[in-house]
Amino acid sequence: MDVTEADGTAGSFYLDAETALLVRARSRRALHPNQAERVIEVVYDDYRPVSGVLYAFRALERDQATGEPLTVMRVDWMEANVPLTDSAFAPPPRCR
Repeated sequence: MDVTEADGTAGSFYLDAETALLVRARSRRALHPNQAERVIEVVYDDYRPVSGVLYAFRALERDQATGEPLTVMRVDWMEANVPLTDSAFAPPPRCR
């Protein structure tokens, strides 16, 4: 599925035909300021249920042209709908 956002940013999202899970996403962007844009691909896998919803517990980001891995994200555990107190959103105490 090709998507263009209101600001003109475009990307492609690939869904598994049987499960409808996102398995791959591609976008053209620069990794750092003043660098040329390149096509970055993110591959999602290791889907696990969390509170009845499947989440990807692993994502591999790579340069599509070279296959060079850029980032690997691995989630060890995840909780959903955990009650939080207002203090969870308070600014941290000042560093000394």
